[in-house]
Amino acid sequence: MSSSYVDARLVQSCTDTLGSMPSLRMATWAHDKHSPPDYLYAHAVSAHSAAVQLYARSGQLLTADLLFTRNKLPNKECHLGCKDDENMQHIFVKCATYQAWWLEAWEQVIEKTMLKLETMKIEGPIWTILVAVVESLFIDDSLTWPLHLTMYSLDQIPDLDTLIPSGHGLNKITLLRLKAHISSDWHTLSIRLASRIFSDYQRRMANLNNIPFKDHFSRLSQPSQSLCTYISNCRQ
Repeated sequence: MSSSYVDARLVQSCTDTLGSMPSLRMATWAHDKHSPPDYLYAHAVSAHSAAVQLYARSGQLLTADLLFTRNKLPNKECHLGCKDDENMQHIFVKCATYQAWWLEAWEQVIEKTMLKLETMKIEGPIWTILVAVVESLFIDDSLTWPLHLTMYSLDQIPDLDTLIPSGHGLNKITLLRLKAHISSDWHTLSIRLASRIFSDYQRRMANLNNIPFKDHFSRLSQPSQSLCTYISNCRQ
């Protein structure tokens, strides 16, 4: 038995195991298979986005629910004034503190998507479907997201291969270009929004606990190149 076959089977086994873990943070089977833009993971100076993704996917973002399970807090209540439990989904999707940023990103992604569709002269069912889906990119929606929850904060986007109907009428090159452009825009804006929200959240928590922000956030702000490569490979 060749080592390449064994390696491939080990990779598949690990992928299947991670994909079935609680909260399905590492489940890639339900989402788009196109790789995100390399820049934000492998070439940005601080690689902050890569670090946030690593901590988010491994369930290590220090939200109240995680600290509660570690007996560090008496309850899971949101530190930012909400009455809901503070978990990743709450911070990135529902917390009122970040609704203005969410709305800004929502408007940007709709504008970019519609501009791409107009530029490429895409009409009919594809236009209708992609516009409907992009409007739900940053919210929980069972029609858009197979797991019923938005996974944009984990840099996951809805599966474009299943969204575009088979009788689309586009030639192969146009279809590939469309998917590449839409995927790039959706990934980029998702990563930026998640990183922006979590940076502010970390800063607020540091101030709340009287901890210098640069010390509180140092591990996330200066990841190694191997970390950036790891994150990039995980999305491929």
